[in-house]
Amino acid sequence: PTAFRDLAFVGSYDTNVWAIERETGEFRWKYPTNAGIAVTPVVDEGNRLVMFGSEDYTFTALEYNTGRISWTYSTGDRSRSTARVAHDHVFFGSDDGRVYALVSGNGRYLWEYDMGAPVRSRPFVTRDLIIVGSENGEVIGLELSGQRKWSLRTRRGVNAAPFVDEVEGICYVGSFDGYMYAVDASTGYSMWRFRTGGPIISSAALVRDLVVFGSADGNFYGIN
Repeated sequence: PTAFRDLAFVGSYDTNVWAIERETGEFRWKYPTNAGIAVTPVVDEGNRLVMFGSEDYTFTALEYNTGRISWTYSTGDRSRSTARVAHDHVFFGSDDGRVYALVSGNGRYLWEYDMGAPVRSRPFVTRDLIIVGSENGEVIGLELSGQRKWSLRTRRGVNAAPFVDEVEGICYVGSFDGYMYAVDASTGYSMWRFRTGGPIISSAALVRDLVVFGSADGNFYGIN
């Protein structure tokens, strides 16, 4: 779920996105798609929209107070990548192997980048880069124009969302190969990696001087 003001939004494999009152859990509205929804809905506060992808090959934007449709965009396959809103645009991946950039207010197509494998990672957007992973184990840094600036190859797929410490300029991202990678966010240079005993599907977070994340080895880690 994602919470915004007095509402919580959640997608479901019953094919609906639900809006419920945060304080009481009472129903506000729901919007039906034609397939299950695996992503977290995201809010564009400036345009008063809630947006999400679905397994019906459609990315949808709704008015967040009413659930009325604002616009849709068709992709070539299922969308299991939670979107990111930044710079008045929305960025998300699809199982068709592409990262998409649309104008968030009206859904106008801006560009797409073909990663060659399903993209289920949530992009992280800095002031000048979009960083995202794919099922082929590649993590890329794209310029805001959609041109590739750098690439990092891990040994297995990357489903986790990258996290960038914009003060230090370091990107942290986990892979199914069991490693947490620390990467120079501007160049893609691998600074270090930390090994766990299982795939890392969990996205990382930064708490003071610790990077925290979970691993499928059953442990939760805090590392310097």
